[in-house]
Amino acid sequence: MSRFAVAGAVPALLAALLAGMFAAQPAQAVIIEFVPTAAHGFVGDLFDIDIVVSGFSSGEGGSEIVSAFDLDVLYDPAILNATSISFGSALGLADVDTFTSSIFSTGRLDFSNVSLLLNDELAGLQGDSVLLASLRFSAIGIGSSTLSFDTLTPPGIDLVGRDPFARLPIDFAGTALLTVNERPVGVPEPGSLALLGLGLLALAAARKRS
Repeated sequence: MSRFAVAGAVPALLAALLAGMFAAQPAQAVIIEFVPTAAHGFVGDLFDIDIVVSGFSSGEGGSEIVSAFDLDVLYDPAILNATSISFGSALGLADVDTFTSSIFSTGRLDFSNVSLLLNDELAGLQGDSVLLASLRFSAIGIGSSTLSFDTLTPPGIDLVGRDPFARLPIDFAGTALLTVNERPVGVPEPGSLALLGLGLLALAAARKRS
């Protein structure tokens, strides 16, 4: 075999080896959820909901991580109003180690976070589960609203791990149900009850004297 034939076979052999390595170590599918998955309140109350990713596995390159994400959360604007978002520290300090963005629109919250840290630094900050962000909603109407990830509008659920050019596959995307009821008529406070009791006693004493 000539030198040229050997040289031509090397790239093909390397390509086959790399293909075998990637085939033997597929990306681990992860779970993304709302926590809690259900909550009840009254008009005027606030709901705090976390978004958590879990299901990471370890490999020769270390455990998988989240290095960036872009998510869209849908809700019923007749029942809820998205008021604020705070990003978790698992990707680094927000707007110091990361680029963050959030857009509030009617019935939709679009937010993203891209870490500037190295993979090993992120692995040190993250564990089996990662808190991506905490959302706050105010209850403005009576009824039930589902919180869900918009998987139909690109990019859908966009999670990036160690490989910046590949998305993490999603094994399960959860939902949450927030139920808002009409606030019940308030009962008298303890101080008011005590005053009412004293008034009744005074009335009874007056009747005995008469």
